[in-house]
Amino acid sequence: MPMLDFRVETFLAVCRHMNFTKAARELNITQPAVSHHMHYLEQAYGTALFQHNGKRLQLTEAGEILRRTLMTMKHDEQHLQKRMQQVVSGTRDYSFGATLSVAEFMINEALGRFLRLHPDSHIQMQVADTKVLLSKLDSGELDFAVVEGDFPKAEYDFFVFGTEEYVAAGDPEKTLFKAELSSRFETEAQAETFLQTCIGATFTVAKAEEKPAQRYPAPPFTTSTLQQEAGRKLGMSVSQTMSVAQHLYEQGLITYMRTDSVNLSQQALAQCKEEITKLYGEKYSSWHNYKTKTKGAQEAHEAIRPSYIERQEIEGTPAEKKLYDLIWKRTVASQMVCAELDRTTVVIDMSGSSQQFVATGEVVRFDGFLRLYSESTDDDQAAEAVRTAVKLGYRLIDTAQAYGNERGVGEGVRTCGVPREELFVASKVAAELKTYDEAKKSIDETLKKMGLDYLDQMIIHSPQPWNQFRVEKRYSEENKAVWRALEDAQSEGKVRVIGVSNFLRDDLENLLSDCRVKPMVNQILLHISNTDLALLDYCREQGIQVEAYSPIAHGEALKNPAIAEMAKKYGVNAAQLCIRYVIELGAVALPKTANPDHMASNAAVDFTILSEDMETLKHTDRIADYGEFNIFPVFSGKPLA
Repeated sequence: MPMLDFRVETFLAVCRHMNFTKAARELNITQPAVSHHMHYLEQAYGTALFQHNGKRLQLTEAGEILRRTLMTMKHDEQHLQKRMQQVVSGTRDYSFGATLSVAEFMINEALGRFLRLHPDSHIQMQVADTKVLLSKLDSGELDFAVVEGDFPKAEYDFFVFGTEEYVAAGDPEKTLFKAELSSRFETEAQAETFLQTCIGATFTVAKAEEKPAQRYPAPPFTTSTLQQEAGRKLGMSVSQTMSVAQHLYEQGLITYMRTDSVNLSQQALAQCKEEITKLYGEKYSSWHNYKTKTKGAQEAHEAIRPSYIERQEIEGTPAEKKLYDLIWKRTVASQMVCAELDRTTVVIDMSGSSQQFVATGEVVRFDGFLRLYSESTDDDQAAEAVRTAVKLGYRLIDTAQAYGNERGVGEGVRTCGVPREELFVASKVAAELKTYDEAKKSIDETLKKMGLDYLDQMIIHSPQPWNQFRVEKRYSEENKAVWRALEDAQSEGKVRVIGVSNFLRDDLENLLSDCRVKPMVNQILLHISNTDLALLDYCREQGIQVEAYSPIAHGEALKNPAIAEMAKKYGVNAAQLCIRYVIELGAVALPKTANPDHMASNAAVDFTILSEDMETLKHTDRIADYGEFNIFPVFSGKPLA
C-alpha cells in the first residue's frame, strides 16, 4: 500500500496544468472525479487549496505549502521503495563513475576485492570525464564517482583514492606565447612557400604596445544565458538546468526562470550593493542598468536572480546548490565594478619576409567583478570540433549568431589546415533581429567575430522571434527588411548564398512576392517521422534547396525500434539511415555533433534506400517526445508544438 493517497496524484496533476480538464485527461479520469478529489482534500485539511484570479486557477498559500510537501514525500517514497526492494532481495545495486585513466589503471583491483567480499552486489560503472561524472552524481544517476583533477571539494564528501607524481617538462629560459599572422594567404601554395621561409628564420620583437582597458561584467541571467552557462560551467543539460531551476523557484529561492529580461528591481540592486560592500568593500560596488537588446523579448519578469540576495548558500541537492551558487554569483557580479586591465600587443618581424606575427595578452591590474565571477565561453571547444570535422572530410561548417560560438568556429576554420575556398561556412541572422539596420550590422559583426572576409551562406534563423515562434503574427514586412539586408550583403561580396530557416510556405511566398534575389536555401527540421512533403515539394518547385537540421531527431530516432530494424537491413546504424533518408529526399543533412567518432560514422552514408522502404519511413509514426529538446527552439523555452 503506497504512503501517498491516490487523490494526491490528482492534486499534483492539477498543479502541473492549473486546469481540471487537462488534469483529468492526463490521469484518464473524469473532470467531476478531479473536482471530487480536490473537495475531499480541502475538507481533510480544512482550507481552500485553489482560488480563481479571473479565469485563471491559482494555488492558495496553503495549496502551495501542500504541493511542496507532497513533492518531497513523493520523492522520499520512491527512494524508500527502492531501498525496501533491495532489503527484501538481499542485494544492493551500485552505480558509479570513473574517468578513463582511473578505469583502465586504478580501479580493477579494488573492484575485484569488493565483489569477492560482496558477491550478491550488482555493480554498474560508467566511464566519462570528470565534468560529466560530477553532473551525473548531482542528478542522482551515480552513487559515487572516482575522478581525477580539480573539482569543487567543498561541495562533495570525498577522500583521496590514489595519487600520482606529476612531472612538467620545459625550457625555463624561454617564454612561449601564441601569435598569428597579420594577414591571410589566398592559396595553399602561398602558405607552403611561406612555411619554407620560416625554416632557419630569425624572429624579432619589432613593437610592443601596452594600453589600459576595461572588462565589463555580464548581465544577470536570462533563460537562454542560464542554460548556456550551466552547460559550460556545471555540465548540465538544458532539461536538467530547467528542472533544477524549477525546483529552486518552487522553493522560493529564485525569481521566475523563464524570462528574456536582464533587469533587476530597485530592491535587488540595493541588496546587491549592500552585499558587495559587506564582502569586498565599497570600491567593488557599481550600479549597472542592463537593457534587453532583442525585439519582442519577454520582460514581464525580472532577470533570474536569488529571491534574497543576502542568502549566499542554500540547503538542497548538490545540483540545486551549484545552480543557485551560479545564479547568486552572476547576479552580484553584475553590479560590481569593471576589471582594469593592461592589454599588450606584440608585433614580431621575421627575417627574409615582410610578414609579421601579432600576439596579444592581458594583465589584470584590478580584478573588480572578476574577484567573484567570470563568464565562460565555448570558443575553444568549437574551434577543436571544426578542426576535427575538417580532418574527417567535412566541408560544410554551420553555425549561427544565436549559438554564441561564431568566434570559436571562425578560429577553427582559420586553423584547420584546409584552404578557405574549400570550405562552405554558414551562419544565421538572429531570429530577434527584424530591421534592416539590425540585420546589416549583425552580418558585419559575424564576419568580424569569425575573422573571415566572407561567408558562403547567411540565412534568416526564423520568420518570428523565438519567443513568438509560429504565432499568428507573421512579421511579413520585417522579414522583407531583413531580406534586403541579406541581398545587399550578397551584392557587396560579404555573403555568397542567402536563404532562410524554419520558413513555411506563406513565409516564403511573402519574400518571393518582393525580392531581387530568391531564397536559395530553406533550413528546416526534417527527419524520419517528421517530413513535411508539401513544403519539400514547394521548395523544389521554387528552386530552393532544403537543408535538414536535426536529421537524427535530436537523438531520439536512435531509440526507435523500427528505425533500428530497418538500419540492420542495410548494414548501417540508425543515425546513418536517418542521414541517408534526408539525402534521398533531395535535402542536405546537417547532423550536429562534436564527437569525432560520430562525425566519422555520420559521413559513411554511401548507400541507397529502396523506394518501398522510403515510403515506409515517410509515414513513420511521429516521435512524441524529444527528451531534453522538447522545448523548441531549445533556448527559447517555448514548448514544442
